[in-house]
Order: sequence, then C-alpha cells, then structure tokens
Amino acid sequence: MFSGSWKFIAKLVASITLLGVLFVFVDWREGLSLLLEVDLKPLVLVFALYAIGLWLCSVKWRMLLNVHEVSVSVAKLFRFYWIGAFISNFLPSTVGGDFSRLTFLRSTNRLAEVAASIVLERMTGMFMLIVFSGFSLSLRDHYFGGSFLLLVLWLIFGSGLGFFLVSFMYNRNIIAWLGRLSLDENRFICKFVVKAKKVLVALLLCQERKLVLFDCLALSFVFYCLSFLAQQLIFFSLGLSVPFTEIMFILPLVSLISFVPISLNSIGLTESAFVFFFVQAGLQPSEALAAALLGRILTVLFSSFGGILLLIENNTMVKTPAN
Repeated sequence: MFSGSWKFIAKLVASITLLGVLFVFVDWREGLSLLLEVDLKPLVLVFALYAIGLWLCSVKWRMLLNVHEVSVSVAKLFRFYWIGAFISNFLPSTVGGDFSRLTFLRSTNRLAEVAASIVLERMTGMFMLIVFSGFSLSLRDHYFGGSFLLLVLWLIFGSGLGFFLVSFMYNRNIIAWLGRLSLDENRFICKFVVKAKKVLVALLLCQERKLVLFDCLALSFVFYCLSFLAQQLIFFSLGLSVPFTEIMFILPLVSLISFVPISLNSIGLTESAFVFFFVQAGLQPSEALAAALLGRILTVLFSSFGGILLLIENNTMVKTPAN
C-alpha cells in the first residue's frame, strides 16, 4: 500500500513537471488566447464522434460476449463503458475503468468470460494502434531528426507486436503450462492461477472465432478514423489547418507514447508528445499546445457524463430489492 502511494505521488510529480516544462518552453499565453477564441460549433460534432466511437467499442464488446453466450444489450454495455471512462479519470490507468466494467457484469456469474471479453476488446484496439504506429514510424521518421525517440518508439512497437504474437500463438501452450503447475490449493497463488487459466481459456475460444476477431479489428479501424476526424474538428474550432494525413500519422504516435507509465493518466506526457509532433507538421508551439489542452478538456468533459450515469446506476441498484 505504501509503495503504491509513492508510485502515485511519483506519477503525479512527473505530470506536473512535464506540464511545467511545456509551459516554460511554449508561449502559454498565446495558446490561452487561442482557447478563449475557440469556435464551439465544431465541438458539438466532436462530442458526437466521441459518442459514436464509444458505441462502436460497446458493439465490439457485445460481439465478444456473444462468443461466450453472455447476453447483454449494447445499450447497457454502452452505459457501463461510459462509466468506466469516467472512473479512469481518477485512476493511474484505464485498468480501473475496465475493472468497473467487470464489476457491473458480476451478476452474469461468468466473470472469467467477461474478463476475457474486456481484455480482448482492449487487445484488438491496441493491435490496430500498433498497425497505425508502424506506418507512422516508417513513413514519418523525419519527424524525429535522428533523435533517440525514434528508437524508443520502435522498441515499444516491437514489444507490442511481440506481445500480440505470443498471446495469440502460444495461448494454448501457456494454458497447458499452467495446468501442469503443482500448487497448494489453499494458497492465494493457486487461486490466482486457476482464475488466470479460466480467462485464458475464454480468450482462446474468442481467438478461434476468426470472423469475430476480424469484425472487431474492423470496428477498431473505424474507431481510430473517427478519432482522427474529431482531432481535425478540434483544429478547425481553433482556426488551425492541419492536413488529415498528418493527423493520421501523428495521433497513433502520441497514443503510443502515452502508454509509457511515467505520469498520471499520461497527463503532461500526451500533451508534450502532441506539441512535439504537430510542430514538426507545421504548427506553432502555442497552437499545438492550445489544441492539446482543448483535446484533454473535451475528453474529460465527455467522460464526466459517465459520472451522471454512475449516479443513476447506483440509485437503480439501491432501489432494486435483493433477491
């Protein structure tokens, strides 16, 4: 618990430091003036695109649950997904939000299958991000100017790709290895291994449904295209012009960097990467900073609606009599 608290404090300090350095080297006053003159009309469309993207994620989750014959409506999954996005604002990563999704479906009594669907839903999205990032690193290497960052991102790309290959090619071997372990049934580690094996078996069942996986990857592709379009609208609302192709190349790299666990919810890290890359694409540092901050504000505002859904969900659970 103590070490966990220090880890949280270290990430918080890292976020504050990164933002502080960014504000020192970038004219934040000019960026603020851009934010104050933002055109709100395109932002309505941004919220709509965010909602459509969340709905697509919920559809993908429903498809993976159907593999295990766990029947939950897309509308309910959409609600739970949005609540998870809200909860993730207060935790170091998206894992907390994913755990809340698992908790909301505990009444199905199929937690291993639900956990597998959540993991695979995330994995298909991550795989598509890795694919986009590979194209970005190959076709926009001049953005890095020979810096070590290019090597770091290639290492992250290779690690991510290797993880997916191991997960999909050797899942059956990992399950067999876990089955051969001889553990004391009363030990906590034994219970963990048993649960992990159940999740891996459920994942294996999903992996064998190639058509379902293909559909999930297709939905992930559309999700990222919507995020690119949303970013284009954010630039438009600030009166900035950035080619759509540059957005397609840069956003995956920013997302890839944001997974490096050195700051709280990637605050500061995402904004720094955003400014670095979009300056290479032709924006002024203050313009890129304004767009990065506006994107962060919109994401937080959008996910905050999940807090309202959480209150409604809790009130419903309180009013529902116990069986």
